Parts: sequence; structure tokens; C-alpha cells
Amino acid sequence: MKGAFLLSLALVLAACTPANDPFANDALQHPYDVRQYQRDVEQWRTQRLARLRGPQGWLSYVGSGRLEAGTTYSVGSAPDSDVRLPLGPERVGRLSIDAAGKATIEGYPGTGVTLNGQPLRGATLQPAGDGKEASRLHFGSAEFYLVRIGNVLGWRCRDTNAALRRGFRGIEHFPVDPRWRVVARWKPFPRPAPAMLLSSIGTPLPAVAPGEAEFEVGGRHYRLQAMQDASEPLSPNLFFIFTDLTGGRETFGGARYLNASAPRDGEVVLDFNRAQNPPCALSRHVVCPIAPAVNRLELRVTAGEKYQFVAE
Repeated sequence: MKGAFLLSLALVLAACTPANDPFANDALQHPYDVRQYQRDVEQWRTQRLARLRGPQGWLSYVGSGRLEAGTTYSVGSAPDSDVRLPLGPERVGRLSIDAAGKATIEGYPGTGVTLNGQPLRGATLQPAGDGKEASRLHFGSAEFYLVRIGNVLGWRCRDTNAALRRGFRGIEHFPVDPRWRVVARWKPFPRPAPAMLLSSIGTPLPAVAPGEAEFEVGGRHYRLQAMQDASEPLSPNLFFIFTDLTGGRETFGGARYLNASAPRDGEVVLDFNRAQNPPCALSRHVVCPIAPAVNRLELRVTAGEKYQFVAE
């Protein structure tokens, strides 16, 4: 019965194939029940939305900005604050960044702001980045912390009651198409190749490429390099940052992200039905890497998440 079902599906797809379908001459690259595969993708989408809507999801960010070395900032929600928070105490404290980028803060008494569960006084703040956990100031439903992205130091504020999180209705997708579950050949490099990515704000992000995936669609050959953070140990799983000919029209122009399990027997599965928007497509307060030139596919990948403007 399963074989008959797959054959029937293939015949239906062939009958409905438009003239410009890139899969017009390709076999279905899917080894199991297509209906179960569709349920798996739908479950993945549901889990992703749950994470986005969670209190620590990307939709909870409400404020951000850059910081410069050798500068002292007043921090608070007061209109004249140098670092103006969208909520919380009018006067939180004075934040100093020395010439080497070390950050210290002197908290004002009676604000209700805490650090590590204790009232904020004087403290050194560790930025997030390079695998390090940030020092986080908490007040009400919100938190404030610093982050280092490449050579840029910035601040972030997130709120579990953020309007964007509460009002988020979801993400549009292309219809699930099992033909976009592509089995690619994995070509590891002799040693991870140094790479330099750009962030969504144009800052450099050191990375390494452990190898590349090669695949065919419609008789044409394509390849994508996997990318990993240069400061992190190499992971057996793979991460691809790519754009395609839907970018800037139907999908986010800067990049889409695709996670893949570790290669097996020289192959890696690129399931483009699970291609997702980067965090910076969902919130203007988040910075993320965009696709390198080598991963710009001359192909319409009509699978995965679409892009829609998210108002804040």
C-alpha cells in the first residue's frame, strides 16, 4: 500500500507540474510515508512557534543599542537617559565602558533592580558572546544585559510581556513539498576553512566552514557551505546560511537558516521545508549573520518560511 501511495503521489505531482518546476525531471527523494513526513514538518513548525512565543524567545526583545569604549552612560527609562530603556525605573545607574571595553555599572539605591538576585550596587558586567553567559539586570518582567557581536558592544532589553510576543500570529510558509527534502553529498574540507561573515548591521563575524553539501535540482548542480562560529568547538551537526531567488520578494532577503543532522555515509539531508527566518527578520533588536556570497543559490527555493513584516 505504501508503495502504491508514493507512486500515486508522484503521478499527481507530475500531472500538476508547471513548465518552470525545477523538479520536473527529478525523482522523489523521500524514503518513507509522505503523509507522515508532512505531519513531522507541521509538528516542527508548531514547536518552533512555541519557542518564538516563549518568554525567552526572539519576540520578547523591546530595546537595543550600541555602546562605545571610553564612554559613561546614564541608564534608565527617563527621556534624558543616554541608554533609554522602554520600561522600568527612570534611573537605574551609571554604566561605564573603559578603553579596553570592560563594562562596570553603579546602581542607584531603591530602584528595585537586581543582579544575581541581589539589589544592584556596583558590579562588572559580562557581555554575552563568545560562548559566555551575560550578567543580567532584572526589574519587573524585564531584563537588561550587554552583548558583544564581533567587535561591537551593545545592549539589549527584553520583556516577557512584550506586545510583539503577545500579538504574534505566526509565520507564513510555502506548502510542504517532500521534493524539497534533498539528499546531498557531503564534502568535508581537509581542515575547517576560515570564513568571515557579515552581520545584519554590517559587522564582521569570524566563522569556519567545515565542508560543503552538493546537490542537484532539475538537473542543475548546486552547493552550500556549512558555517560555524569560529569561537565554538566544531559540532557534528551542520548549519547553513543561504539565500535564493525568492529572497527580498517572498522570503527574507538577508538569509534563511537551515539546520541539518550530522552527515552519514557521505550524505546530508537538506530539508528546505524547515528553512527558517533568522532572528533579525523577526525583531529589529537582534543582530544575526547574513548569507555569504558562496551560499547565494541561483534557484527558487519555494519551501520553508516566508517573510512578512513584523510590527513592533
